Amino acid sequence: MDTLRVKEYMEYQPAAIRCDAMLTEVIDELLKHKSTGAPVVNEQNEVVGFVSEQDCLRSLLVSGYYCDKVDSVKDVMRREVLTIGPEDNVVELARRMTDQLPKIYPVVLDGKLIGLIDRRRILSALVASQVEHCKVW
Repeated sequence: MDTLRVKEYMEYQPAAIRCDAMLTEVIDELLKHKSTGAPVVNEQNEVVGFVSEQDCLRSLLVSGYYCDKVDSVKDVMRREVLTIGPEDNVVELARRMTDQLPKIYPVVLDGKLIGLIDRRRILSALVASQVEHCKVW
């Protein structure tokens, strides 16, 4: 299992939100891709933030209550984003994920977004590896 790499299990064409998107666009993208969150990227495809369904819900509740304008992604995104590289180990990432860290990690190479990996893909990798390992015995 130590040979499992993120690049083997990541999503290669993830939903990514432009940093100038309005919250309604963000919600449309998340719903379209059936995703709980997505990285926010600039014009150079560098990850500058992360936005989740929870961030959107919070903003919609506040703007609905006060009848304020709808926010842009810049107003609600988290700016500190944990990323991972395509050569990183899946088992190590799984260990990190058990400590309540993000459920979704943007995968970056040379500072650019190239993919996404989430708990579901990690579970799939670990199960497949375990099944293959047990066949040998």
